[in-house]
Amino acid sequence: MSSIQENICAFLHKVEVSSISLCEKMNRLSLVEEKKDKEIATIKLEVSRLTSELADMEKLRKGLKEQEVRSTELEIALKEATEKATSLEGDLRRLG
Repeated sequence: MSSIQENICAFLHKVEVSSISLCEKMNRLSLVEEKKDKEIATIKLEVSRLTSELADMEKLRKGLKEQEVRSTELEIALKEATEKATSLEGDLRRLG
């Protein structure tokens, strides 16, 4: 074989090795991209779940605040009713 043919064969071998190496690298990158895509999908699902949970918590917080306001109103009404009952009881004792 002539020197030119040997150089051509060596060059073709390097090209083949480089091509195989690049294909393997692309396969690994493809797998990494697939993994990232799966992780992103999982994260988006978790964000969606947490957003929904946050909305539910906000509803509960609002409901608790409304109950707190109602409880305060009932406490005031009970205090007023107790004071009125005490006053009426005193009036009744004075009359009797």
